[in-house]
Amino acid sequence: GVKRMLFVGLVATALFLACQGSAESVMVFAALQVMGGLATGAVRPVANTITTFVVAEEDRGKAFGIMTSASALGWALGPSMGGYIGSTTGFRSVVYATALLFVGVAFWTRWAMRRLVLQGEGVSQRRVGKSIRERVHSLETAVKLMGRPPQVDTERSKRAHINLCRTCLLYTTPSPRD
Repeated sequence: GVKRMLFVGLVATALFLACQGSAESVMVFAALQVMGGLATGAVRPVANTITTFVVAEEDRGKAFGIMTSASALGWALGPSMGGYIGSTTGFRSVVYATALLFVGVAFWTRWAMRRLVLQGEGVSQRRVGKSIRERVHSLETAVKLMGRPPQVDTERSKRAHINLCRTCLLYTTPSPRD
């Protein structure tokens, strides 16, 4: 589910950062930077998804505003602090410290969300008995719905949108039987 994806994204980012700290060539460092960027890129959309599930609809704008402000603050302070610390202790130590911060945040978020049950997880738990054929049929139906022009705000279009979202969640969450 999304909680696991967030945890894996944070730990993978930490792992790539730690490897960057021990890189001996510019090419290896650049390749690790790209892979670390991909891992980091998985974190923000998953955090947005979790926020959508957890925060009430009327408060989502405020929640996303706070998240964006915190991110901007990190982008502003991180290089400044990293540059200062790197100039006094060496830049490898900055990379290793950042990796430790990512590991700490990963385990903190895992602990903080341990009792949180998200909408997609409930769907995932109910679908364990579904066969692959049923899932393929659901995906085909979702693809057909996506190809249709947008309809007026009707009950049918709302149900179709909800089913499409559930289908997408089904395919992004691995089943224990698969």
